[in-house]
Amino acid sequence: MQKDAIVTLKIYSVNGKEVNTLINEEPAVSGNKYVIYWDATDNKGIPVSSGVYFYQIRVKGVSCITKKMAIIR
Repeated sequence: MQKDAIVTLKIYSVNGKEVNTLINEEPAVSGNKYVIYWDATDNKGIPVSSGVYFYQIRVKGVSCITKKMAIIR
């Protein structure tokens, strides 16, 4: 990965509101495998409700991946 390549991983609700930011930094190690766990909470640590959410990975401000997921409690 290039130096100064800031990586962000954010979770959004279906209406586009940012729920949580899991990563917002330059990766410490270059490579192609990372494991990130989300405990299904918002930025304040409050559990989110069941439903559909989107996660988005951005590198240097450019969207690389946007996928949806479901939380079922």
